[in-house]
Amino acid sequence: MSDPARDPTSFAARLSRGRPSPARVAFQDERAFGPRLRLRRWGLGNGLTVWTLPDGAAPVVSYQTWFGVGAKHDPPRRSGLAHFFEHLMFLGTERYPAGALDEAFEAVGADNNAMTGCDTTAYVTSLPRSALPLAIDVEADRLAGLLLDVAEVEREREVVLSERRDAVEDDVAGRASELLWRTAFRRHPYGRPILGWSRDVRRIGIEDLHAFYAARYAPANATLVVAGDFDEEALLRRVQEAYGALAPGESRPAEPAPEPGQRRERRVDLPWPTDAAKLQIGWRTPGVAHPDHVALSLFVFLLFGGRSARARQRLMRDQELATEIAGFLSPFRGEGLYELWLGLREGVAPEDALAALDALVEEALGAPFAQDEIEKARRRLRLSLFTSLETAEGRAERAGSDALVLGDPAAAWRFEAALRGVDDATLRAAAARVFRPSRRSVVTVRPARREAS
Repeated sequence: MSDPARDPTSFAARLSRGRPSPARVAFQDERAFGPRLRLRRWGLGNGLTVWTLPDGAAPVVSYQTWFGVGAKHDPPRRSGLAHFFEHLMFLGTERYPAGALDEAFEAVGADNNAMTGCDTTAYVTSLPRSALPLAIDVEADRLAGLLLDVAEVEREREVVLSERRDAVEDDVAGRASELLWRTAFRRHPYGRPILGWSRDVRRIGIEDLHAFYAARYAPANATLVVAGDFDEEALLRRVQEAYGALAPGESRPAEPAPEPGQRRERRVDLPWPTDAAKLQIGWRTPGVAHPDHVALSLFVFLLFGGRSARARQRLMRDQELATEIAGFLSPFRGEGLYELWLGLREGVAPEDALAALDALVEEALGAPFAQDEIEKARRRLRLSLFTSLETAEGRAERAGSDALVLGDPAAAWRFEAALRGVDDATLRAAAARVFRPSRRSVVTVRPARREAS
């Protein structure tokens, strides 16, 4: 296998000799990705960024395209546009019509998927190393010539609306979460659902889709992440040939203005046909780049994460108030939430459960954690991180997300190093800045009569 790492600048010059400016590959930098792997960044003249992470441990490659556009960039009255467009990217091109695209990937044993978040959208293809040229060809073709047939768009719109009905409108946890974010973020677009409001999804027109594609799906707003067993020189040569002639398009869109500060607790009720009340609680948290994020990750795991977490022991076992506890710390570029779901036992008043939760948090903030309790949680978090990085796909996903959200594709290892340095005083100080009633919103799901069918 060739090794451009020995002299990547000379390699890039060799590769681009005689090519017009937009098609030239330039080596930009490299950095460690853990103890044994190296990430290298390459750029084309049209703004396309390529991160390569060679690793011959298994004969597979993950080829991922990350775009610096997510649900927070949806235009006003067009919520759900980024997610809707993710679906439309599978409609195909003239060379790879929808059915032919799926058949081509299935024929080589490839697995392809996509995901839309608040900050980014990603297209993930994992396949045998011998089939890598197919992934390059398909993704470059979709970036250059996606077909938006009106009839196909309408069929996919119904798929999106059905997804929303299943995940939100007919699901109490989905509905409560959506209401929570809308309550906590009144101005910032994080308050809008990734799936979009149904009325907005219905009003997205074909002109909106063409404008979105032209502005956001362009080399200057795209980052390729390739991890696994591949020849780096052959990869970059193919990428140069496939993408080099594409027009740059627009670069990453501007960040929206931050949400104004919250001064007092916000509460809303959600009537629902259920036998037991539930609570969806969200505390405003700093963005993932903030120094407190690592300490908060450890604190919420201690309280709510594992089977031995304090909330599970106290609220579920000892006091028998809850039957279900689940939490999520948002990994967003901007300020987000620590979102906590409590499914209560039948007959338990939500006010009593919230009071018990407040007492638990106050106790955790007021007295030191035992060192062995901290070490156990720290080991579990590190294990979770390392497990997510075991495969080429997992490494590429983490690198792609961190490259766009944090500006550093190797940030996972900075997180791991910082986690080892968090002590009791640090984690409780960070938590005290977040876990206050004035920084939270509460959605109370109250049992209501079922409507007669």
